[in-house]
Amino acid sequence: MSDVPSSDLRLSDDRWSERLTRSQKHIALIRDLTEFYVQKPFHSQSEQHQYQELILPMLADTDAPLRLWLSRQLVPHPAAPWLVLAALALVDETCAALIVSQREKMPDAIQLELARMGSLSLATLLAQRADLTPSAHDMLSKRPDAEHYSALLKAPRQPNRSVKAASLLTTEPNDPLALMPLFLEANSHQRGQILLAAEREALRLANAPDARGLDIKACIELITHAKARNIDLFTQRLSQALSCQPEQSLALIRDGQALAMALLALGMPTNSCLEVFTYLHDLSGDFSVPIEGLDHVLEHVSRRAARMIVRSILGIDWHASGSKAMAHLQESHKAALQSRTWERDHTPAEQSRTPSDHRLRPTG
Repeated sequence: MSDVPSSDLRLSDDRWSERLTRSQKHIALIRDLTEFYVQKPFHSQSEQHQYQELILPMLADTDAPLRLWLSRQLVPHPAAPWLVLAALALVDETCAALIVSQREKMPDAIQLELARMGSLSLATLLAQRADLTPSAHDMLSKRPDAEHYSALLKAPRQPNRSVKAASLLTTEPNDPLALMPLFLEANSHQRGQILLAAEREALRLANAPDARGLDIKACIELITHAKARNIDLFTQRLSQALSCQPEQSLALIRDGQALAMALLALGMPTNSCLEVFTYLHDLSGDFSVPIEGLDHVLEHVSRRAARMIVRSILGIDWHASGSKAMAHLQESHKAALQSRTWERDHTPAEQSRTPSDHRLRPTG
């Protein structure tokens, strides 16, 4: 059995499943579990934890090809457990380069652990990240080999607007609605406060008429473009539906939670939203649609609250635009009511002699 390559080992394979050694069983189990895990783009925290607890003890039995295969399977997956990715990065430089360069977001705790325990190669890769956290930066600067990447640590980085969101949350605790334009940059705690504030505002306006109807045509076309895996047409159609720039639509798509709220704002049903995310998750290449927190948005965020947040992200004054739409709705309702009242108060013969009918207008 020693001559069997790790890529061929499967517990479900009857040819040798009974003759596998302990290490080979671990290898086969890693492959079976991972192939099953990545088939589903959505996983609960419990499922992620179970997969993580099963995989971590068996990583010691992996070889370089299996570790690379495992990294390639997990890096594009939005629900990949970070402890598994960190373990792969710490023991394999090839995997480290793949993980650090292709994962757009990395938790602070993971960055700190990689900065503390990683090799020189891994530390150099970490020092180049635009989202390098202050704690990881300090840890890297204190390492004995810091001179090799000190220039990277001193290089300017893109400003993190989540700091601005945190500052605003501190200075204006009584007005969390002011955080809505910063939703894309906010952390999970701040997003929770934004969603709660938006739901409270939506509840306050529950009895007010809503001038925004469902955009059924846009929803159908968005599902069609997602099913075709055409991200360009999907972005273009989303821009048209939201009356925003393609760059803004792309920012919503790359966030995941914001995309879910945009689809809800257009009136797309929850099942259809999940369908869209399933299709977009299958996109090839480096483009990835994250799904962190997707279940919470689809289950707990109302359509009105979603529209409030999306319009705020896009820089549109919700209340001003809502007032204009409401005035138009009230005017249309008033005209329709006057028409029904006139028809009720006049006989059919009188209605046939309306002033608009020039043929029946009296000549004097």
